[in-house]
Amino acid sequence: MDTMTFPLEPLPIQAELMVDGAWVDITADVYARDPITITRGRSAEAAEVDPGTCTLTLNNRGGKYTVKHPLSPYHGKIGRNTPIRISVHTGSAYLVTAAGGEGRATTPDSPALDITGDIDVRADLTTATWRGAFVNGYYELLGKYDLSTNQRSWRLIVSNSGIPEFGWSPDGAALLTASGGVPLPFDVGQRGAVRATMDVDNGLGGYTVTWYTAPTLAGPWTRLSQLVTTNGTTSIASTSAAMAVGNIPVLFFGTIAARWHGVEVRDGIDGPAVATPDFSSQTPGTGNFTDAAGRVWTVTDGAEITNRRIRFVGEVPSWPRMRDTSGQDRYVQIQAAGILRRLSQGQAPLQSTLRRRIPTEPTLLAYWPMEDGAESAQASSPIAGVAPLRTTGFDFASADTLAGSGAMPTLDSNGGKALATMSGTVPAPPAGAAASWKVEFIYRLDKPDTTVWTVMRVLSSTGTARDWFFQMSSTIGRVLAHDADGNEVLRRDTDLTTFAPFGDWYRVQIKVEQSGTNISWTVLWIHIDGNSGQISGTFPGTVGRVTAVAAPADGYASALDGMALGHISVMTNTGSTVYNEADHGFTAETTAARLTRLAQEENLPITVLPGVDDPSTALGPQTPETALALVQEAADADQGVLYEDRNTVGLLYRSRATLYNQTPTTVAYEDLAPGLATPDDDQLVQNDITISRPGGSSGRVTSQEGALSVLAPPAGVGPYPTSATLNLAADSQTQQAAGWRVHLGTVDEPRYPTVPVNLARTPELIEQITSLDTGSRLRIDDLPADFPPGPIDALVQGYTEQLSQYQWDWTGNCTPASPYTVAVLQDGDAVPRADTGGSELAAAVDADATTLAVTTTGIWRWITSDDFADDFPFDVQVGGEVVTVTAVAAGAPSQLFTVTRGVNGIRKPHPAGEDVRLASPSYVAL
Repeated sequence: MDTMTFPLEPLPIQAELMVDGAWVDITADVYARDPITITRGRSAEAAEVDPGTCTLTLNNRGGKYTVKHPLSPYHGKIGRNTPIRISVHTGSAYLVTAAGGEGRATTPDSPALDITGDIDVRADLTTATWRGAFVNGYYELLGKYDLSTNQRSWRLIVSNSGIPEFGWSPDGAALLTASGGVPLPFDVGQRGAVRATMDVDNGLGGYTVTWYTAPTLAGPWTRLSQLVTTNGTTSIASTSAAMAVGNIPVLFFGTIAARWHGVEVRDGIDGPAVATPDFSSQTPGTGNFTDAAGRVWTVTDGAEITNRRIRFVGEVPSWPRMRDTSGQDRYVQIQAAGILRRLSQGQAPLQSTLRRRIPTEPTLLAYWPMEDGAESAQASSPIAGVAPLRTTGFDFASADTLAGSGAMPTLDSNGGKALATMSGTVPAPPAGAAASWKVEFIYRLDKPDTTVWTVMRVLSSTGTARDWFFQMSSTIGRVLAHDADGNEVLRRDTDLTTFAPFGDWYRVQIKVEQSGTNISWTVLWIHIDGNSGQISGTFPGTVGRVTAVAAPADGYASALDGMALGHISVMTNTGSTVYNEADHGFTAETTAARLTRLAQEENLPITVLPGVDDPSTALGPQTPETALALVQEAADADQGVLYEDRNTVGLLYRSRATLYNQTPTTVAYEDLAPGLATPDDDQLVQNDITISRPGGSSGRVTSQEGALSVLAPPAGVGPYPTSATLNLAADSQTQQAAGWRVHLGTVDEPRYPTVPVNLARTPELIEQITSLDTGSRLRIDDLPADFPPGPIDALVQGYTEQLSQYQWDWTGNCTPASPYTVAVLQDGDAVPRADTGGSELAAAVDADATTLAVTTTGIWRWITSDDFADDFPFDVQVGGEVVTVTAVAAGAPSQLFTVTRGVNGIRKPHPAGEDVRLASPSYVAL
């Protein structure tokens, strides 16, 4: 690959180590003779993302980077997995604010900012995600708004779902709002501009707020949604509040991690600009500047103006010392790695979802999961200070069909020769705890007896009822309670035939609470995969303290042999929902929800990047696997991409839906470096796919038509079978998942696995190329005549960079992006189009013909211009030539197309039978 020098000076690379919690510049110690090489994401052919790498060489003549060297300034401060960051300081500047921080740029109040009539507010920024979970449901963009002193003029915020909202006050205290109604249309990581205008008196007795979006402040502006028009005119209060960009002081919403390029506030719609902070034109590091409108701005509270392009953040796993034969040249050759390397090593499988979730209940007094090994003679407790549950006649690890649990025991009285028993002591509740308790457990009884038998006994040392019995037969559910003298104080039966809690997994909640001078009690049966039933009542008395749970005094009856029992807990919070969802392993949880939950539970640095209209896949149960395996399993089921964050030591997840219909970053072919290859191979072909789900059914899809179908050559390429198991929630999903993978594996177009760009030669592309990351869409225009019809539409799967003083080579690993162009049902100018089942030229045509006779070989014929005039024109492809269809006439067996030829630069004759299909068909997304 060729390299050229930057026009004026060496590439401003910066290398930093995290020392004592702060980034320390080590650039001066980087050997300039060895380029820094960075890899991220995956290759064009890989199924999963590999850990990122960064190799560089450091001067170690003084032993500075020798770990445990007593004279090193970093002695005791660096070692295994020390964070490292590589940046390039070049290109236009921006204001950066951190997520959840207080960073902002602010300017004092002035007469020019005291707009009381029509207003026009615009903001231009880049953010990793335009949606998310922010404090109180919104994040702040900008405003002139002081909540604490009722000096409220206006503010612009965005909801968690990406919907913008403009708020203003007519009197400095009351707040009026107008919503944009629909989410902002920007992709993950995309730059975008947001604009709100308000006409305080629209001449119709009301006011109107209108929303627009654009690629940048330069426009062009597109209206986001319908006008928000309200009866009654309005105004904006003139206040003493300062104007802020980023965090609005004292306002109680979140702050987004963003790069701010510029902001405009205009007095009147398209009126004179009264505030125009252009952060892109500022000198990096500046803390104060004056904008073109005369406003003086201060950057404060952690915000920064910089032109830093972070290229890698990772960890240094080792510090190998090397030297030449003379001993004069001493160096450390580092290969830093992304966080996936560390997370993939030495992890133990997680425990079951019930075992992990139940101990998080703050009012828990005792808990016995009963997931112990097959040779166990007791059930251990994960709660400090709680003794094991003593058992006899239990066959441990013999019931393993509950998704949210490990294998539980079943009762085994050895034919009645040695009755099964259990007993567990419950510690006293903390002082001041409520006079209530709940015992909850899980059971499965496949063959209930006609006689009523005790399933759970709860003992109390105080209160009116000292001995509680939960009992069942095949038809009766019974609650029984005795006082201290053994007298019966409660007996209540219910008819179990109405919901028959047998033959599957059930949870039982026995809840007892004080209600005035009465004891209020409820027993609830919860079918883990369905319906439930309950019985409840009251009787005079006081609630006592639970001291133990146990089998009946004389042990379990042999009639209960084979009943599975486990996850017995005692707590004081009768309203706890800690078992909910965990009992079935969070089946049907979406990928986004599972990753978010796992990140919280396991303290994993994962950020789920939501996009517009972003439903993710419903998953099957979470089973005991390592945390990273569970995360990858969820990503695989959704067919999204899990990759390393470029800006911090963490992970990002892009769902499949965020890859759809992205706005591409466009580069001209002439700006590429040499080396763009087009292997016409079968590397990505998959045309016969079977998808199974654990413990469930499977679905198979084969491609039966087209150049990459299972048909024998030349009609197809023959079968390329493959299979996969995905943790899906339902059998019905397997067919859909297989179909989507066949869709991806039968893209009949050239592939460009590596796309090289020399940023040293084309520094004008730095901002565009450095914005690309895993999952970004890249388009290459203006292809030479000897290339297949273009443009090249590619999805970036990863990239490699080489950085040195006068070298910056970027090579993207790419796959076709066209499969991710899908149909969207919405209002707008673009018409989603479905292709026919197949069509071909009925007769040969020369290169100058402007009409084509087309015969449909499938069921559906082409629409006609008489019936669907508004849906014309559209483009079709005939033998590599793209033509624009301006009209279609009805006819049989052929339809006559009126066309404009050679719109892609190719114009040639075509034989009869040549395939005719949409140039850009729309597909129904998974």
